[in-house]
Amino acid sequence: KVAALGALEYRADWRPGEAELVLKVARAAPEPAVRQTAAYALAGVRTPALVEELATFLRDPAPEVRHAAAEAVLWDGD
Repeated sequence: KVAALGALEYRADWRPGEAELVLKVARAAPEPAVRQTAAYALAGVRTPALVEELATFLRDPAPEVRHAAAEAVLWDGD
């Protein structure tokens, strides 16, 4: 899972439903590494609803996931 999500890091263009699937995988993953990699994969999303969902990982119990979520939310911000 980590390798597959890692291939999507900072992806700018998403097909309908792809980013939502990444979020679903991240929410269900017990492993922090999967949640962390999913957050990095979603760094390029700009849809407000997806950014809000990504921001929920700022409250993750694992510090590495919170860090990844913070980087992802702020990625390419002006």
